[in-house]
Amino acid sequence: MRKHTEDYNYSCDTCNKKFKIKSDLTNHIRFSHREHPLLCDVCGKTCLNSNSLYVHQKFAHYKAKFECKICKRRMVSQENLNEHMLRQHEKRQNFICDECGKTFSRNNRLTMHMRIHTGDKPYTCTICNKSFARNASLKQHLLIHTGIRPYVCDICGKAFAQKPGLITHRKCHPGNHPPLPRVIIDPILNDVMNN
Repeated sequence: MRKHTEDYNYSCDTCNKKFKIKSDLTNHIRFSHREHPLLCDVCGKTCLNSNSLYVHQKFAHYKAKFECKICKRRMVSQENLNEHMLRQHEKRQNFICDECGKTFSRNNRLTMHMRIHTGDKPYTCTICNKSFARNASLKQHLLIHTGIRPYVCDICGKAFAQKPGLITHRKCHPGNHPPLPRVIIDPILNDVMNN
């Protein structure tokens, strides 16, 4: 959509910056203007930001509808459930690593795995020249250079540049916690790179 449309239908109420996609506006508000706490419109609970409100509502009020009959895990779509069944329960692993014997359900996963054996790191940071085997790892690394901390603890609000930092931090809070929401960092990186 970013490439193929020129419609900027979403604008920031604070600074009037315009966006093509609503999620880009949401991330802009979260990281540029620091959101205020939000109330859940179902039960009135106060959440630190829109991200923690999303997690709260997802697990407290809007349960995923598609349940795995084997492990009872719930998914938001039939497509996700089908993928889960294939990966977790059918274990169709057709691609075998000649070096260590590990098997994979997809050839592209075997290709990425082979970089462990070859040491190939084709993705290089243009800022510090550190190299990575996966593009996703490079993107995570780039967050360090931006100073942005998109991984926010849903319990206390402490923010982290890297997901492992948040995972480690959450262990200091007692009790069971819902799974971490997915943080999409591409809009954040695009916003920083374009400014």
